[in-house]
Amino acid sequence: MEKTAETVLAVMLDEASHIDNVDGEKELLAETTEIEAQASELVIRTEADYVNAAEFGRELKRQVAKITDFFKPMKDAAHKAHKQLCDREKAMLEPLKKAEVAVKEAIGAYQIEAEKKRREEEERLKRLAEAEADGKLEEAVEAEKRGDVLSAEVSIEEASLLSACNLSVAAAAPKAEGVSTTVDYEIVAIDDGNVPISINGAILRPVDEKAVLKLIRQSNGTVNIPGVRFKEIRRVSIRR
Repeated sequence: MEKTAETVLAVMLDEASHIDNVDGEKELLAETTEIEAQASELVIRTEADYVNAAEFGRELKRQVAKITDFFKPMKDAAHKAHKQLCDREKAMLEPLKKAEVAVKEAIGAYQIEAEKKRREEEERLKRLAEAEADGKLEEAVEAEKRGDVLSAEVSIEEASLLSACNLSVAAAAPKAEGVSTTVDYEIVAIDDGNVPISINGAILRPVDEKAVLKLIRQSNGTVNIPGVRFKEIRRVSIRR
């Protein structure tokens, strides 16, 4: 029959209980209580009292060692049982931890790809707006050639509005309950010889990866550092 965790625990506790000695513990407790009472009444008036007190102190030390030795087998058994339980727990949790890493990596990869598509769409719309603005300017030129000043002014105004338009595309990655993400960056490679001494007041040489990474984070990944290649990553957190 396959052993369950409860069965294993019961066996461990049963093994530890065999070492337990209730009567012996009661005897030790009585001895310790008596020693405590004697210590509270200790008075040294003579040299003989002094010698007796010293011997009493030695007896006290022997009692401490006796108690320590008494509990050691039980403590060792409990420690062994605890370690075995921790090992079993670790063995059971390890696959789940690996699975969690895989899930977080998949979520992060999807979000990065979704953000990439969002930016690409945003750039496409901007290019369309710029092309349309250029077209309006050409229309204005043609209208001026015809002497149609009003149409030219309208076309110029429309071109101005298109150029000033701040086009943006909403985030494509869906929201899911229990999942939160932060954007971070990871250095891929550093060519020490090409890294500048400093950028924006940040001293980078001798090459300090922490300083480089800090600069990348402060710029939200927009900084260009010669000799440094980095990539955007997503740190995913999942709660119950």
